[in-house]
Amino acid sequence: MSSLDSASQSDLLKAVLNTAVDGIIAIDRRGRICLFNKASELLFGYEAEEVFGKNVHILMPEPYRSQHDSYIANYQATGEEKIIGIGREVEGRRKDGSTFPMYLSVGEVTDRAELAYVGIVRDITAQRENFRALEDACVRAEIANQAKSEFLSRMSHELRTPLNAVLGFAQILSLSEPGVLSPEKENEYFEAIISSGNHLLGLIEDVLDLSKIEHGQVEVSIAPVDLLRTLRQSITMVQPVLSRYRISIVDDALSNAPMPLVHADEVRLRQCIMNLLSNGAKYNKPGGKIIIKCEITPAGRARLIIEDTGIGIPRERLSELFKPFTRVSKREEVEGSGIGLAITRQFVEQMDGKVSVVSKEGVGSRFALELPLVAGTQTFAGTGLRR
Repeated sequence: MSSLDSASQSDLLKAVLNTAVDGIIAIDRRGRICLFNKASELLFGYEAEEVFGKNVHILMPEPYRSQHDSYIANYQATGEEKIIGIGREVEGRRKDGSTFPMYLSVGEVTDRAELAYVGIVRDITAQRENFRALEDACVRAEIANQAKSEFLSRMSHELRTPLNAVLGFAQILSLSEPGVLSPEKENEYFEAIISSGNHLLGLIEDVLDLSKIEHGQVEVSIAPVDLLRTLRQSITMVQPVLSRYRISIVDDALSNAPMPLVHADEVRLRQCIMNLLSNGAKYNKPGGKIIIKCEITPAGRARLIIEDTGIGIPRERLSELFKPFTRVSKREEVEGSGIGLAITRQFVEQMDGKVSVVSKEGVGSRFALELPLVAGTQTFAGTGLRR
């Protein structure tokens, strides 16, 4: 195979330089640019003619720019290598002043009369972003795993408590001789079994609902829904919780106008309202109140407000409130799975609505549930819900 003549070698070198994917930049011993290939032009936004003869530090942001000349001088005087022959991640500066992360490897050219250096530059913006995304994903996965571990630990306790009650009272009834227990005591035990069983069933249904939502298996059936009737039904169904915590319902704001029809899934809406009312009771102060209000928003939507006089939520924990498997209250003795609000938000959003909250520790929390109105509904009526 014949060797290439000088002209052919020069053409080949130019072709290699201009088709290289990475930027290739050569400088003389004073740091002046003497080679700048096409990839470098794309990376830095300069034409080669604009940078020839200029100090390479124009391609560097501070503090590298100010340190570059002293680094070259120190290397030439001492031979101490910081980048040359090593390679490292640094920042590059484009013509427009913007910066980007790059990997720079520098080699020394020693077979020329004029000592020179050649740098190969690669933009690593995508790699940095991918790495950050991977780190974020790992952090989220770790948080999720920790939350689920806490959830499983808490649920094991939550499920065991009512189950033990069911088994304990059932065992007492089964082992008691006829006539030993009074009818009143038997009724008390039967009611405890039913109550504990219903609580156990509710916990299991919450977990199943969340699982279905996360897998996109829950469908909502949207139709005109009487908000007043649904609200009354919800209050009736949570009455045992209200009585247990001695919570009264105040509905003064609803005393003088017809309640609206809203577009919603009645079953899911009732479940959402019950979750909010139940939380308003559990995290209230003994003998506290739940204030119910309703209004039309400027956007023409129905807004149901459920406000309590309870312990409130720490400001730094509000962002976690609707996350599954998370409980933000300091009141550990309260029963619950920690997923009721997550389910509520998911259901409301599926009904083209939204849930918001404002809270202050020691004062209480105010949840607002917004839903689209049925056309023609513009006023509210009283509920007669005072308890």
